[in-house]
Amino acid sequence: MMRWLIAFVVVAGLATRSAEACVQLQETNKLVGWSADGTLALQARVAPDGSISHAELLPTRYEGSKYVITVRAGAPHVQEIAVGACGQYISEDQHGAMTEQQLLAVPAVVAMKLVTPPADDGGASTLAARFVPRKRYAEHQLEVRDAANKVIATLPVPVWCLGSCLRDEEWKKWGATITRVATAGTRTLYVVRMARVCNGGNGEEMWIERVIAVPGDEQRPPRSRCKGSGGLAVCSSYNVCSTAKAIARERASLAASSL
Repeated sequence: MMRWLIAFVVVAGLATRSAEACVQLQETNKLVGWSADGTLALQARVAPDGSISHAELLPTRYEGSKYVITVRAGAPHVQEIAVGACGQYISEDQHGAMTEQQLLAVPAVVAMKLVTPPADDGGASTLAARFVPRKRYAEHQLEVRDAANKVIATLPVPVWCLGSCLRDEEWKKWGATITRVATAGTRTLYVVRMARVCNGGNGEEMWIERVIAVPGDEQRPPRSRCKGSGGLAVCSSYNVCSTAKAIARERASLAASSL
């Protein structure tokens, strides 16, 4: 009995440490806008005083690269990472902050010809979204339905978590809300708020926002791509940071040692 009590304490502690260790950067909490052609979205992590610890340029389809903008040596620094790859980041307590004016002056941001999100939701309030398929291990997509419950779009998620890890063990609690629909260039964009998906998310529901374009002829995301932080977190064979996998291994190890 005592051995199993010790095992429970160790496993519970491992779960907490794994979730905390995987957060290199908190997920962004402000959508600044998107490029005029609709290919990139600019998001930032904004503190209550308005300072920005880091920003992200994320593709609206599974193509090209994602970009992380942090402050190094007192100036904004842009790090490019292939869309399906994990990245190593300087943690937020190891670099400075930037103002929105500094962020908007970064050449990569200037080149976007930034469009700020319109006040009108573009009909988003009449839409519903859910993750499919309804199982844990899969390449999940967002199914968008209209007021008549008809599927009008199925959206691959180009970038899941970025600075933290996926809460795949809580997939049954994931939620998605369409907050805006817009057009940029030739692309139809859906702004999606996803809840309880990332360990480094915001608020009680740990939400993140993503701008996702209706897919074109680009490659569909593979199941084996990176879906979170590439740092210290324990990751599963699917390259998804997973506390549950670590717990299972630890439980098996403890059980074997008690024989």
